[in-house]
Amino acid sequence: MIFIVTLFISIHSVFSQTSTSLCILDIRPSSSANNSNCIAGNWGGFLNNSCCGLAFNSYLYALGQRANQTNHIFLNSTEQNDCLASMKSMEGDVLSCGFEKLISGAGGCSDYSVTDVVNKLGHRLQSLSEDCNLLGMDNQSDKVCSACLRRWEKMGDLSNNSKDLMEFEGEICRFAVLVSMTSSRIDDERWVQSVYKCLGEQSLPMASSADDHGVKVGKNIKTGLWILIGGLVGITILVILASWILYRRSIKAKLPKEKSESNYSFSKGSSSLMIPIKEVYSATNNLSAANIIGYGMTGSVYKGILSNGQHVAVKHILDDGHMETFLREVTSLSHIRHPNLVSFARPL
Repeated sequence: MIFIVTLFISIHSVFSQTSTSLCILDIRPSSSANNSNCIAGNWGGFLNNSCCGLAFNSYLYALGQRANQTNHIFLNSTEQNDCLASMKSMEGDVLSCGFEKLISGAGGCSDYSVTDVVNKLGHRLQSLSEDCNLLGMDNQSDKVCSACLRRWEKMGDLSNNSKDLMEFEGEICRFAVLVSMTSSRIDDERWVQSVYKCLGEQSLPMASSADDHGVKVGKNIKTGLWILIGGLVGITILVILASWILYRRSIKAKLPKEKSESNYSFSKGSSSLMIPIKEVYSATNNLSAANIIGYGMTGSVYKGILSNGQHVAVKHILDDGHMETFLREVTSLSHIRHPNLVSFARPL
């Protein structure tokens, strides 16, 4: 009888050791296993209850060790079942904690390796590493934890879609990033455990929350100011540009008119245009003989071009005795309009 009982105990011990030895992770029991206070947190609701927190931290640490050695992140369902069975003897019943969410084979981030995380989620990995880098240092815990936790919460929004499937995928992706990050510093156990404590308890200090709100408000105000300044600058540039265009147009419109008004005028009681004598000499090159186009009883006729580009014929009277004859001709011709007749003007 004693022999049978001893044999039964030996067989049970062998099966227990066999079950434990099947786990490919090096899972160490937490320092406060079966802690009734359940102080480790539920990782923001990812775990089914807070009492699983310490066991989950041990499981994550073992995943980080394996990732450091093999580049693999999550276990498949068979490997995980073997490890959860081995943890039962150390941590109690962990089968209902929710660990089974972190298994490979479901596609997406669940099948990522550390290399995949670096290549595809490298920006998030770097941001989380930078914000959590100083955790575990003296006099830095609360401040650094606030930054680390905020980054962790933002990483939960890998997809802006509110559907449950996309939210679940976001959870898996950020845990893949977490395991990849801790695997690179797995020998710094104090830092790794500080990261787990910060993220697992999921509690931002009130002051930090207020500061975060203040930062957000400050950013919103600063953004609004930049938008306002940009709008005012844009409006100012448009007004200046429009004013410059209108000014140029007005200058172009006024120049010929002013030039004409400054050089020419109409005689009183007549529609004849009066041209300054200097303009006449300039137009005919000082009454150059090369510009003579005809002769008459009273004098010579010169061709010329005024400063405004108008072609003219200039009558230079040399014999005043025939002035009356010339005036009668001018008076008669001034009432006639014909393409072959030019308009009359006299020098000022």
